[in-house]
Amino acid sequence: MGSRGIRRRKPVHHLPKVSDRETPSPDDLVPPVMWPSKGSGFEADPFSPAGTAQRYWWGVRKATEDYQPISFRTYLVMMVLLVVIIGGIALGMALH
Repeated sequence: MGSRGIRRRKPVHHLPKVSDRETPSPDDLVPPVMWPSKGSGFEADPFSPAGTAQRYWWGVRKATEDYQPISFRTYLVMMVLLVVIIGGIALGMALH
């Protein structure tokens, strides 16, 4: 018997294609000063402190690569919300 009569309960969802821009290069994954190059005999375990540092390094590089300055309107909305929150806390403490 084959799988001819078996139906899937859910439709198959394929993963989106990853562009070359999103794929990190080997230089982006490892700080050049801290670790030797790949294949040199030292590969950091992902669960070791060195592997954690490599993940943080990649995250910092990705965050600084995609950084865009905040617009004035966004800055103004954030400041108004901050004033409202601090004012509410101060008013709540004064009335309590």
